[in-house]
Amino acid sequence: MGYFPIALDEIGGKAVLSEVMPKGFSWRGLTALLRVPFKEIIYFTRRLATLHEAGLSVIRSLEILRRQFSGSRMGKMIGGMLQAVEEGGTLASAFSKYPRYFNTFYVSIIQAGEYGGHLEDSLKRLAGQMEVTQRRKKKLISALIYPAIIVIVSFTVVMIISVFVIPIFRKIYEEAKIPLPPLTLLVLGINSWILLNWYWVALFPMIISVASRGLLKNLKI
Repeated sequence: MGYFPIALDEIGGKAVLSEVMPKGFSWRGLTALLRVPFKEIIYFTRRLATLHEAGLSVIRSLEILRRQFSGSRMGKMIGGMLQAVEEGGTLASAFSKYPRYFNTFYVSIIQAGEYGGHLEDSLKRLAGQMEVTQRRKKKLISALIYPAIIVIVSFTVVMIISVFVIPIFRKIYEEAKIPLPPLTLLVLGINSWILLNWYWVALFPMIISVASRGLLKNLKI
């Protein structure tokens, strides 16, 4: 599965993997990030399901995961969940304190799993759905890369021509004082508009970028 154990705990006379990390993955240095990466939420959900299925309590599972994510934003968030559960709250209510990462659907599935006695199945289901969402996001990003490059290159070429090339021809035509065909006049008119309203032109790639980010953000489990 691409994982290797880094610690073992003895529970009820048998050894249970207490910390398992993906190969080549490091949780260090994440404190500078503005938000917890989506792949960490998936990994956390999957690991919580595995630990609970192995017979560990929710509190013990969260303690193990908090230690595993020690020093990261994810670790601090797990610490907050652990405190909420230790104070008598449910796991679902602990998740609901972080709506940025655990939406209403996620919390509802966890709540149903707790009440129905099949929490590990609910966690596995959520992890599976999030993995599908992550694959969709990757495919969408791959599909958007080429059009984004075309837009950026086209915008750059248009701006270079508008600022450096067309003004030279405009000066030549003005000095020659010859009548210009309608198409040439149209090009010169567009060039004048671009130079006068360059900030609107600059907003176009920004709008495309924001729209793409919004589309990716709306892909939920």
